[in-house]
Amino acid sequence: MCDAPLGRGGSWNSDGIIIFAPTFESGLFQVPSSGGTAQPVTKLDKSKHDSHRWPRFLPDGRHFLYIAITHNTARDPNNGIYFALLDGKENRLLMQSDSQADYSSGHLLFLRNATLMAETFNPKTGSLEGTPSPIADQVLLDPSTWRAALSATEGGLLAYVSGGIAANQFTWYDRSGKSIGLAGEKVLNVNHVRISPDGLKIAADPGESLFDIWIYDVARNVSTRLTFGPAAGTAPVWSPDGKWIAFNHLQDGYLNIYRKPTSGMGQTELLIEGDEKNVQNWPSDWSPDGKSLLYAVGDLIGAAQLWELPLTGNDRKPRHLMPSGFITRDARYSPDGRWIGYASNESGKFEIYAVPSSGIGGKWQISTGGGQQPLWRRDGKELFYLSSDDKLMSVPLKLNADSVQADAPRALFSVANSIAPVSGLVAPYDVTPDGKRFVVITGEQGKSFPINLVTNWTAALGK
Repeated sequence: MCDAPLGRGGSWNSDGIIIFAPTFESGLFQVPSSGGTAQPVTKLDKSKHDSHRWPRFLPDGRHFLYIAITHNTARDPNNGIYFALLDGKENRLLMQSDSQADYSSGHLLFLRNATLMAETFNPKTGSLEGTPSPIADQVLLDPSTWRAALSATEGGLLAYVSGGIAANQFTWYDRSGKSIGLAGEKVLNVNHVRISPDGLKIAADPGESLFDIWIYDVARNVSTRLTFGPAAGTAPVWSPDGKWIAFNHLQDGYLNIYRKPTSGMGQTELLIEGDEKNVQNWPSDWSPDGKSLLYAVGDLIGAAQLWELPLTGNDRKPRHLMPSGFITRDARYSPDGRWIGYASNESGKFEIYAVPSSGIGGKWQISTGGGQQPLWRRDGKELFYLSSDDKLMSVPLKLNADSVQADAPRALFSVANSIAPVSGLVAPYDVTPDGKRFVVITGEQGKSFPINLVTNWTAALGK
């Protein structure tokens, strides 16, 4: 019907109108169910929110609920459930919340921590008229998307998933896909994972605070927080000597890139400052000689472009790599620094390509059938990537002086149980320097998440 490249929910009324969030950083839009051009419904107030999501039409088909959130701070007091009209004449806060609300049988359904609550609600006036009552405990909540796993109908059916607040884990796999252990502790949110150059540590951006970098010592099973306060961040990238980590941070509506010593000592240094033209900046990789940083400029969904920042010398002007109208992202230097592997949608879907880092020479397609998130083995003889059907792929390579000779890709194992979606927004896996082990972000192992269906759920109120 229309594009929704990284959608955050939708709702369909009886008049054939669908309201939805097309990305993780947009207001709500509407589109006819017959298809067409999406039109904006809500407008972001970026001083408070950077996303409207998980809309829910109310019975009249004109009023609706949605949650407005900010990625800048976990449990921000501005996060909350809003009551709005399609024509924009009404749009106001109902309550603070860290997950979406639903409606059923004259009640607003919402979560407090992981407890499902119901409160008498007038869907025409948007007024709460009673005292909240608990309905179910330990409802599954994904804090990384502000999403509770529940759904209800006007007729009194209620479905929800048990599980409580979802936690993630770093799971080690061998090349056959066999799980060979865990790394680090359970955490509430993980978006990126990067193994240090010596293979002894893991950098990630997990935790209840969504935007802090932590470093996990694999051998000692000890975690250390690296970033704090205004320069906290996400998307960590190790320097080749392991002494620095580059990361980005949302500051005043812009994603800037910083670096900080991995020792935790010393000041955070600003590398790239966002502006009205380049709002989002995402670090991708550090060159093997330590002299350059690859990064993507754009939203990684519809407008990302690759840039390279010199980190030494007098000329620190960024260089735009491969300017085009296509998305280019997920860039990684080859171990010798002479090549760059990256993902581009120039063929109509994302594939993995390799080009000379000098910018002079040809281009070679590495993947077939779709690919994202390329990683090189330390000796440069193999490249890994994630396929469009969530398989970890391997491509043996020979890097010649002026060309890349790639064998046919083969699947190693599926990462479909990865908790992180395969996209340019996250780095859900990494490989050890010898290419024999992989760390993958997964859900809690051994934990079941049953779906519960309750009929006539209002009969339980007050009991």
